[in-house]
Amino acid sequence: MKRRRLWAKRWNCIWVRASRRRRRRRTTTTTTSSSSSSSSNAGTNPFESEDGSNEEFAAYIQSLKKQPWDAPPKPWKEFWGMRPAGVVLNVDNEKQTVDASEIESPSLNFPRTKEEGVTRLKSNFVYYRQNYAVMFVPFCVLFGGFNFWPFALSTLGFFTALASASDKILGEVQLKMQEKNLDMAFNKQRALGMDRKVLMKVGMVFGIFWMTKWVRAYDAITAANKISRMLIRVIFLWMLTSAYLAILRPIDLKSTLTNAWDELKDAKSKEAFEKAGKKAWSGVKSWFNQKASEQPQATPIIVNVKGENNTNTDQNNNNNTDNEDWKKGATDADARDASKKGLPPSSSR
Repeated sequence: MKRRRLWAKRWNCIWVRASRRRRRRRTTTTTTSSSSSSSSNAGTNPFESEDGSNEEFAAYIQSLKKQPWDAPPKPWKEFWGMRPAGVVLNVDNEKQTVDASEIESPSLNFPRTKEEGVTRLKSNFVYYRQNYAVMFVPFCVLFGGFNFWPFALSTLGFFTALASASDKILGEVQLKMQEKNLDMAFNKQRALGMDRKVLMKVGMVFGIFWMTKWVRAYDAITAANKISRMLIRVIFLWMLTSAYLAILRPIDLKSTLTNAWDELKDAKSKEAFEKAGKKAWSGVKSWFNQKASEQPQATPIIVNVKGENNTNTDQNNNNNTDNEDWKKGATDADARDASKKGLPPSSSR
């Protein structure tokens, strides 16, 4: 019995030592894998600084928050980077008019380096943020699969709530209505003859009510599950497409200087001012490098002629009549001289 106990104690000690060794090996492997993954993430994350912190990402989020939420979107031609790809000359010979029109095409291209793509992504997301936000509505229509009229009515309700909370949006709506000879008056307290706070609440309730009709379901739980799944799908596609477009769109000088001025204007300390200045200089430098790498392209000119050229036909007719008259005059003169003088004597050689 004593021998069995001694053997049992020995086996227990051996088992405990082996288990401790296994645990130590596991902890070392996990620490090495975590360190390697963190180092690899630090190299691949475009918003992570050199020391491994996410200060740059936090500064980027702060720059997005500083921008006004109710700012109107930039012109869509500027958003797509439209530039002239050719010129069409329309020549009308009947009316004697010449008209020129440009053919525009989007200037989207792939970045040449990774740093250029990251710079495009960050700069375009800040400058054209409202354009990307407006793109969410057609994405819901195309890829959401919602019922059209309930979605349109709910969108109208939410837009009414947002417009009643912003003077800029109401001003844009007023200008659009004045173009169609419609009157809309508003002030700080009232809009469309109602209190703006009440109008905002009515718009939210109206939008939420029609939001429940986006899908057909027998109860509220299934409807909420369907709507949440559809929204997740739409948000994923919208964010992926927005990031793709932001990377494809080259940086222009206007957006670079605007972003730099906003950061310099909001700087409150010396360190913040230096960081904003470095960002502005890097943005301008990347724009100059991009322009220097671009090759000049010739602009084709297409001429479209309508009708016959009357001036050329008139000139040709006048020349033909002059030639015929000259010939007739020459023959008449020869006949007259021959009748008076007779035939010339033959030359004898």
